[in-house]
Amino acid sequence: MALMMMKYTEENFHVIYGVSPRVIDDLKQYQALLKVWQKSQRLVSRNALEDVWHRHFADSAQIYKILVAESGSKILDAGSGGGFPAIVCSILNKHSGAEGALHITMVDSNRKKCIFLQECIRALDLNATVLCCRIEDCSLNAFDVMTVRALASLDKIIFMAYGLKIPKILALKGRAWRREIQECNKKRPFKYTEHRSCTQSSARILLIKTG
Repeated sequence: MALMMMKYTEENFHVIYGVSPRVIDDLKQYQALLKVWQKSQRLVSRNALEDVWHRHFADSAQIYKILVAESGSKILDAGSGGGFPAIVCSILNKHSGAEGALHITMVDSNRKKCIFLQECIRALDLNATVLCCRIEDCSLNAFDVMTVRALASLDKIIFMAYGLKIPKILALKGRAWRREIQECNKKRPFKYTEHRSCTQSSARILLIKTG
C-alpha cells in the first residue's frame, strides 16, 4: 500500500525545507520564467506546470543536501531540459550561506532549452553554466558527480558516467528503480545508497559510486 506523501505548495515549501523568503522569491521568478517560455517551448507537461512546487521544485530540492554532503564542487547535470534539478539546486546553493560551494554545469542538446537555461542563470544570478551539446561530448571537463532526472535507464546513465570518468551519480528514479538496479548488477556490479523520495513513495534517490 502506497504511503501518503506530504503535498508541497508555494505556501508550505519554506516551512518544510526551512529556506528563506529569498529562496521562495527566486523559485517564484523561476516559475514565472517557465510559464512564459512554455508558450513557445515545451519544458514540462501542462499538468506538471500547474503542480510545479510539488512535482518539480520539491522533487529537485530534496537532492541538494545529498549533493553538499556527498559530492565535490563540480556538478554535471545531464539532460537538464527545463532545469530540474539543476536550477532549483543552484537557487538553494545561492542562498546557502556558502555561495559558490557548488558549480553546476547543465548539459542539453536542445538549443532552445539551453537558451532558456541561460536566461534562468542570468535572471536569477546563479553559479552555473550551460553546455549545448551531447553528454558524451563533455569528456574534456572534470566533474565530481553527475545528477540525472528522467533522462534514461540506469544502465545507460552508468555507462555515460564511466565514459566521462565521473566517480558518483545522483539519480532520481521512479517506481522501476529496483528492477533497473538488478539488471545493471547482472552486467557490472556497483555500490549504491538509496534515499526515499519525499514526493513519491515508490521513487528513490540513488547515490551510485562508479569508481
